[in-house]
Amino acid sequence: MFAPYFPPRPDAEAIVNGKLALAFLGHGWEVEAISLPNENRAVASKQKDNSFWNPLRGIIHAVPSRYVKGIPLILDKIGGTLLTGHLVPGIAWARYALSESLNLSGGKPFNVILSRSWPIGAHLPALIASRKMGIPWIANWNDPDPPVRNPVPYGEGPSAPISYWLSNYMRSVATSASCHTFPSTRMMDYMTGMYPEMKGKAFVIPHVALSGANTQTRNGNGRFVLCHAGYLGTRRDPSNLFQALSIFLSKTKVDATIKLVLMGNDYDLQEKFRFSIPSGVSDIVELYPWSDYTRSTDFMKKADVLIIIEAALQDGIYLPSKLTDYVECGRPILAISPKNGVISDLVKKYGGGIAADCTSPEEIAFALFKMYESWGKGGLEKEYDLSALSTIFSEEAVLSEYLRVFKAIGVSSGRG
Repeated sequence: MFAPYFPPRPDAEAIVNGKLALAFLGHGWEVEAISLPNENRAVASKQKDNSFWNPLRGIIHAVPSRYVKGIPLILDKIGGTLLTGHLVPGIAWARYALSESLNLSGGKPFNVILSRSWPIGAHLPALIASRKMGIPWIANWNDPDPPVRNPVPYGEGPSAPISYWLSNYMRSVATSASCHTFPSTRMMDYMTGMYPEMKGKAFVIPHVALSGANTQTRNGNGRFVLCHAGYLGTRRDPSNLFQALSIFLSKTKVDATIKLVLMGNDYDLQEKFRFSIPSGVSDIVELYPWSDYTRSTDFMKKADVLIIIEAALQDGIYLPSKLTDYVECGRPILAISPKNGVISDLVKKYGGGIAADCTSPEEIAFALFKMYESWGKGGLEKEYDLSALSTIFSEEAVLSEYLRVFKAIGVSSGRG
């Protein structure tokens, strides 16, 4: 598995890739993961409990052993371009990752290669390694690539101009990969619309929610606790949630029994990314510091409702990894999302919470009222049962899809 972002890095992509590897290992599949080293020491120092990722320690191959800068980095990029014929972001890492994969292949026969984006360079070593090893290759796309072609406001849309080098690289990956996987049908349609070479060999495999994760009991402290985990800013803007809370409080007068926790937003951000908490709701909003994955999920399991805030997209193509984290926690979900989008589709079909239009404070307020009322009657978990939603993200469902893909590309064994 080529996965530049991989535990113990704390990025959302690293968590998604780490959980997939844990699912593979838990079902007896053999995995080797080639990643970037975790250079962020400030973040690493906060990861006081990494026991969740302990089963992965023996399979991680972080390259290079140390980061290089200046002239050595320029030489690495030149060497990587000459070796692969491509010049893309991550070319220096790709050179090291390819070398590591070929060394590993000398000690054991691999059945299949997986490359996990983001970043875009994750696919480059797989492109070369699959040819050299003569084995199938699955390219995964959790977000559109290159980044500039993400939908507004994350990018400039599918028609955004890109360089010759990026265009050539994307065509090579689209054509050469045995198949391509996407976490949602909307994402698949978006990407295959840009790269028709992917059509006919594209599959939807959602992020995995690990089994047995929901083992924590509620706080039971008499307060209705809402929790959002993760960074908020100009794209995932909490302003409409704050307005909705103001509307909700003005109609219910229950500010003493409700609390909104925003996890991971206490650090110093650049001015343009900051958000202000209106005085009318500041008494019920608490900012909690960033923490490692285990501590964060332990807290989320104690909340009453877990909140997702998405950008106001015309077509919500993304499946945020946060959704499967929340499913693991077993708590009802309030998705403040585009009307037309992946999460709205899922919640309407499988339940587990409410999907409210992210552009409408009134609709969000109504959702808050409904969930608060259900909580007050003691029926929150029953009314917003997550069992159906959990099923589609379960290890069994996700690994079954991988087995289907393996069969389609001629991999006879379930070993990874």
